[in-house]
Formats: sequence, C-alpha cells, structure tokens
Amino acid sequence: MPTAFTMAAPSAPRPLPARPKSPLAAIVKENGRTVTRDGIWAMDHQDLPGTPWAVIHRPTGIVVDPCAGTLADCRAYVASGEAQADLDRIQAHERGGHESERDKACPRC
Repeated sequence: MPTAFTMAAPSAPRPLPARPKSPLAAIVKENGRTVTRDGIWAMDHQDLPGTPWAVIHRPTGIVVDPCAGTLADCRAYVASGEAQADLDRIQAHERGGHESERDKACPRC
C-alpha cells in the first residue's frame, strides 16, 4: 500500500556560520578558568545562563572588561589589542595620569 509520505532528496549543505571579523586569542582551560596561551589574560564567568564574561589581566588582577557578552567576544577583544589599550587607560587613571582631562575612552572615568 503506497503512503503519502516520501523522503525528499537531501538539500544543499547548510552555509557555515560567518567567521569573526578579528582573529581570536588562543586559549587553554586552567583550573576551570579560560586563560590565553601566553597566560596574561583570563576570561571568567559564573556558570549560570546569561551571565556576562569578564576579561581579567592576570599579572595585576585588574578586571578590564566586566561585561563581555560571550567567550568569543572576549577572545576577539584580547586579540585585537583593545584589552591592552583599556588596561593602559585604567592604569593611567589609577596613577592620576589623566585626571586633569576626562578620558572618554577610559573605562573608569
């Protein structure tokens, strides 16, 4: 007895997701924390859905970006050099390096 259901031919393969525009920093897992291979940056978050990632400069312990969206965003932020630039601004802020003028790019001002 014929049935109304027939299998269709396989469709074309799905397109691959778009690659990030900037390269991603190489990472390793270290004691439950994500760390760049050079050991300078750590990326951490609470194991709860929807919690943001934080980018931490390990030698100083400074949280450079407490609100990064995803791990891929953190890796791109570090790889692009933005994390280092923000760290330099934060350290200048703490030294009083730009107190006379408010630095719009400084995460702490």
